Amino acid sequence: MRTHLLYTITLVVGLMCLGILARAQTPALPADIPAASGTPALPPEGGDGGATDDGATPPPTVTPQLPASATRSDLLVRRGAKEVELRLAYSHFSKNTLFIDGVAMLPVLVIGEVAVESVRRDVLIASVAGRYGIRDNLEVEVKVPFRYQYETRDVPQADPPQQMSLSALGLGDIEGAAYVHLASKRRTGARWIANVSVKSATGKDIFSIDPDTDVPLGTGFWSTRVGVTGINIADPGAVFWNVGYTYNWLRTDIRVVTEDAQTGDQFVSYVDIKPGNTFDVGAGYAYAINPRMSVNTGLSISFNGPTRSNGRELANTRLTSAALRLGAVWLTERKFPVDLAVSIGLTDDSPDFTVDWRHSYKF
Repeated sequence: MRTHLLYTITLVVGLMCLGILARAQTPALPADIPAASGTPALPPEGGDGGATDDGATPPPTVTPQLPASATRSDLLVRRGAKEVELRLAYSHFSKNTLFIDGVAMLPVLVIGEVAVESVRRDVLIASVAGRYGIRDNLEVEVKVPFRYQYETRDVPQADPPQQMSLSALGLGDIEGAAYVHLASKRRTGARWIANVSVKSATGKDIFSIDPDTDVPLGTGFWSTRVGVTGINIADPGAVFWNVGYTYNWLRTDIRVVTEDAQTGDQFVSYVDIKPGNTFDVGAGYAYAINPRMSVNTGLSISFNGPTRSNGRELANTRLTSAALRLGAVWLTERKFPVDLAVSIGLTDDSPDFTVDWRHSYKF
């Protein structure tokens, strides 16, 4: 109860801070600078890349960018307006781990038994996000994801070697966010958007399932993120960049069951786990090919700190995720943006690739 109360207080304080910023004069272009029809539509707001870590540490946060509706004079949903975004994302992961039972003097000599454990994971996320403009420069958002995950694992330690296939379908971690377009007295130059978001732990996590028969659909931890995004438009192109920091909240009294490999006896213990916080940066550009189509490229990098259990750092829990995004945005006849992108993982902690499709509707 105290933990959930702390989450609520944090979200309220963040929204109050954004509300104070939003009371400033709503930023807009001077009347003598009309919005050009060739202004590129920017890539949509980022979300999770479909990853759920098998351990206690949640995956690094994908760097968020700007809403697809961003134009030269309209960066957020207008006051009283509503927007619904449908998203479908597919991610593929593969990882090979080398096990050596004996003596190894790599890369020259290995004495003993060598085995490779292979993990393949496919994640499909269908999500719906609703946005509402409280003011011309203040927008709130709620996102509900549903995910399907299928993975195969080669178990070389078994005799004979075995392959396990696991799958799960269900609700992921629901998120809420608020964005404010910061006022600026300058007629030209960069425009800035500040944001605060909270991710829940609604999806079933690794602590509530049997990892030998099921897979998690959520991280199991609440998190709060604050960030800022900048955009500088020079028709027909635009450059954007962002930086953010995610605080992952401590979870206490987690029930952990361990089994003695020799006797088969089970032991129950309760631990406190604090996932590492995440610092993320990103940058990219968009270029309008014509008034209805633009292409964009971006790079995002996330640094995830170590996870701690009962105050002690767990080994191999520092993560670095990086992805290169190549996308295009098409504006339909009713000016609804359709975004299609491919992200290529650049580190072992990133998905191999992600295909992302989004379609937004304003009303």
